[in-house]
Amino acid sequence: MGEQDSSTADATDDTAVAAAAPSSVNSGPPSSSQRKIYPGLKNTVGPYKLLHSIGQGSFSEVKMAVDTRTGDHVAIKVMSRAMIQSSDRLGISVRRESDLLKSIHHPNIIGFREVVETSTQMCIVLDYASGGELFEFVAEKRSKASEQDIQCIFAEIVDAVNYLHQHNIVHRDLKLENVLLQPRNGAPLRPTVKLTDFGLAKVIEEDSPLLTTRCGSEDYAAPEIILGQPYDGREADIWSLGVVLYALLVGFLPFNRRPGMDRKSFLSMIANAEFGFPGEKVSFKRASLLDLRQRSLSTASTASSTSTVTSSVPVAAADQATTGTGMLLPVVAAAAVPDTSFTTADEVATTAIVPKMRGVNSVSDESKELVRWLLQTQGAKRPTARQLSEHPWVVAGRMQNAAVL
Repeated sequence: MGEQDSSTADATDDTAVAAAAPSSVNSGPPSSSQRKIYPGLKNTVGPYKLLHSIGQGSFSEVKMAVDTRTGDHVAIKVMSRAMIQSSDRLGISVRRESDLLKSIHHPNIIGFREVVETSTQMCIVLDYASGGELFEFVAEKRSKASEQDIQCIFAEIVDAVNYLHQHNIVHRDLKLENVLLQPRNGAPLRPTVKLTDFGLAKVIEEDSPLLTTRCGSEDYAAPEIILGQPYDGREADIWSLGVVLYALLVGFLPFNRRPGMDRKSFLSMIANAEFGFPGEKVSFKRASLLDLRQRSLSTASTASSTSTVTSSVPVAAADQATTGTGMLLPVVAAAAVPDTSFTTADEVATTAIVPKMRGVNSVSDESKELVRWLLQTQGAKRPTARQLSEHPWVVAGRMQNAAVL
């Protein structure tokens, strides 16, 4: 999703990062006397030998590399210096990400090593997580995992987010692709979680937490972001965790564009939190986004914001029921059938049976209720990260993790 606010506002917010982030490490940029600019070579970045690409972003490429000093494998986020210098917004994002990563330390957050500059590149060097993305886990291994395995994984994600929120840091791009996994000996379906990609993260003021920049990934965006409202980044993170948990339990995302659905209807589905679990019948209202905004925004100042978020990943064609980049689509068992219930003059409703992914076991009532608690349309009704970390279902996952160690 593209940033919608001015870069000036982001630049002002960015000055608070070093002061407000955890104080265990000095997160300020190195002075000119400390900086070392390496020559720009094709197969090396400073002391690191580049191997192959393991990820691609809009403005960067992630490569696996070897630290020639230690032999360790690392992941290096490689960005063009020319591109960074040509965009104030991108420069702010890169600086914010490196400053935050320097200052945070948690076993379920990817480890930061250093920033390396060459004559042509800016590189953030991170620990390497060899288990791949959680997206791949859901796509390839979910059918083999039990709900107890899912509890273990989700508990670690919650612990990472709770740590961030305790330090007034919001991630703003929580999704399956931004959770990396480190294999755990003797527990192949219970890997260690490593939260990554802090390019959209920021430090908030506890007494004035509302943000206006609409960013992140559309499939995981909270209703208040879809509707262009000022939002509390912590509440938006919790919604994203609800989407992640649903995908872990079910095998696909709760909100996706079904065959024949246009983008406005898709966004309406998110704004109304229209989702269900496999086997359940769900009604989808087809209200216009303008109508949704008029009903949900209570003041003229908030109603004046009419821009919508833009997805940071390609959206699969509406008539395909396949896996696309950045999203998981279930195979729809039956076409949606017209339903006149819940309709008004400006709405058309349809119903559909949520399909079941082959091989995935049924979801327990306790986990369903937990997802529904997270996916509340009103942010204030969602749990805080601390409340979520103390939920019995999450606590059980944490205890199972402790037993494995």
